[in-house]
Amino acid sequence: MYRHYAIGLLAIIGFIAAANSTSINLCDGVADNVFVADITNCSNYYICVKGEAIAQQCRYNYSFNGKTQSCEVSNASCLACDPSKLSSVGLERTCNKYALCFAGTPVLQECADDLQYNPNLNACDYPQNVDCVANRCSIYDSPDSIVYAPSQSSCTKYFVCMNGQPQNQTCVGGLQFNAVSNQCDRPANANCTIAAIPKSRSFQTAAEIAPRMVNINCPSVGIQQIAHQNLNQYYMCVNGKGALMTCAANLFFDKDMGACRRKEDILINYFLFLVKYVLCILVACAIFDLLSAASNSVNICSGVSDNVFLPYLGDCSKYYVCIGGAPIERKCDYDFHFDAKEQSCTYQNVAKCLPTCTNALSSFCYDRTCTKYVLCYAGTAIIRECRDGLQYNAETDRCDFPQYVDCVDNMCTLFNDPKNITFINSQASCEKYYICMDGNAYPLTCSNGLQFNKDCDCCDFVENVHCNLTAATRNILSYSKIPPRRADIDCPADGANFITHPDPAKYYYCLNGMGVVLECTPGLLYDAEFEECRAPENLSRKS
Repeated sequence: MYRHYAIGLLAIIGFIAAANSTSINLCDGVADNVFVADITNCSNYYICVKGEAIAQQCRYNYSFNGKTQSCEVSNASCLACDPSKLSSVGLERTCNKYALCFAGTPVLQECADDLQYNPNLNACDYPQNVDCVANRCSIYDSPDSIVYAPSQSSCTKYFVCMNGQPQNQTCVGGLQFNAVSNQCDRPANANCTIAAIPKSRSFQTAAEIAPRMVNINCPSVGIQQIAHQNLNQYYMCVNGKGALMTCAANLFFDKDMGACRRKEDILINYFLFLVKYVLCILVACAIFDLLSAASNSVNICSGVSDNVFLPYLGDCSKYYVCIGGAPIERKCDYDFHFDAKEQSCTYQNVAKCLPTCTNALSSFCYDRTCTKYVLCYAGTAIIRECRDGLQYNAETDRCDFPQYVDCVDNMCTLFNDPKNITFINSQASCEKYYICMDGNAYPLTCSNGLQFNKDCDCCDFVENVHCNLTAATRNILSYSKIPPRRADIDCPADGANFITHPDPAKYYYCLNGMGVVLECTPGLLYDAEFEECRAPENLSRKS
């Protein structure tokens, strides 16, 4: 299905408006940049920004779909009220708002307190029975700040927002989600309590029963909720017609709020109202509200995940996409330049291209590969590759053991599947791990006493992980920080050549008759066959 994504966020020219004639704020409790449907017009929707609903309209007479957060050709998601039925439909991405259909008219309703709309009951219900967090997830979530949401039905369960959708995650047995540190933790640290609610309930949805029309004096115009003699029921009046409504189990109608609520919340809200009223008189309401608030044989795509974009050495307007371990050359449109960190083409003055080599001896990382780097000498750039799981260390200009580098950028693609989150274990710390989001790797740390377990992609007890990583402190100067050591051999007059040195931990680099001495990272030796430093146990027979 062809879809036109709702990106009116980029040029907001709408006006801030009420969602309908009621006082309900559509965006109350909804994260910024979440889109909410207009129940009265299929082509209209709202952008939530700082709790305000900003009106927008789909182009080309498209219809807005709250579930996909986009404008679409199909109007299948459009709300249509059947005049002969009493029913309700949850308002996507709000968790606590819904449209009540009565007498063919959609009426915006809101669950009181922290109750949520239960689509299985067509009524407000305890959050333990609904566990909705869709109001927390925006398709424009910031990759610099991963959004976590605790479950309201289980202490071991939580959600991670990925591409605007909440993805269900579960802590390993014995651990619970800590909403303060946003990680699985020991129960004593998590401080999680899920209130008990009745296990068995018998409740028919509004759509499953015939509307119980009542003979009360309903106002001829407007929408009103009127208290019933039974505390868990109330009358709904719409333009002169009335129907008897029933609250979900263990909830009672609050005539002041016009909503079903817990009994204790009805009393608490009344007390808070009195407190706020007094404070507003004494110190002004505003204060109260404020307090509430590739140049050689190196394959640059080896070891790189599919759909990861790599920069093109020597031309900022080009880039590669890695597919099946092979680089496919691409070019940016509109004279844009490629930015490896952002994985996109952008304005030339914004894009961060690969550096340009000078005459000095130096090197720099080939972005997003972890194992490739560019060796610079006499103004010439040569792509090099670390072997056997070693990674390029930008601080020392050398291939190094992964526990000193801990690079995982090659594993994260911009097109990650939000239903299959990519977790990557750290190679430097047993307690550390990464989550891929929007093409970037974000480091996280397990709670004290726990370690990351790759088998379950979760923080686990130490005895279940068997991790042993050590990284001693070292003092290795980069090539750019020390004078180059001239080669004491006759270098070939043409081309780039790597030649063995009498010291197995060193080697010569010759370029067009000039040469320097390079050193391996401590613990590595030079391999003449692979022309790179390697661990002693991996050296070829020729070395």
